[in-house]
Amino acid sequence: MGRKSQGMSDGRRERGELIATFDKEARRMGSMATLHNHAIGEAVGLHQTDQELLDLLDWAEPLTAGEIAGHLGLSSGAVTALIDRLEAGGWVRRERDPVDRRRVFVHLSHERGGELWPLYQPMSEAIDVYRTSLSDEELLVVVQFLEFANQLMADAIVHARSSRPAQ
Repeated sequence: MGRKSQGMSDGRRERGELIATFDKEARRMGSMATLHNHAIGEAVGLHQTDQELLDLLDWAEPLTAGEIAGHLGLSSGAVTALIDRLEAGGWVRRERDPVDRRRVFVHLSHERGGELWPLYQPMSEAIDVYRTSLSDEELLVVVQFLEFANQLMADAIVHARSSRPAQ
């Protein structure tokens, strides 16, 4: 049955469909990113939390163990074990702060980074092609949405963690 025969104007129906599709695809993008990172981690023998830390360090390094605990919602003991495991595997390295020697930063190690690039490369290249097809105005809208969505997710993480039941 066509749209017009269903008694709705094309404009309203199209916008409603767009909103529903937007909402569905935004949720799906989050799930797909998680599944993609999990698959990449499996391919190189990393746990999901290992992969989450590597991804986090890729855009936020350097981080202290305390900052990592805050981002990932882990205890200090769990973060120490995580960093120890990744450092032993050549994925990260610790470096003392030159100003405050008590402070230690965690950095990505490039020792094993080459193992990850072939797994990310097909998606990265496809995104490059899509991105170059966008006009400046379209690119601005996408960038604004991504910035908004990432801040919204950061705020939602804080809210969810503050809503935990007392243990």
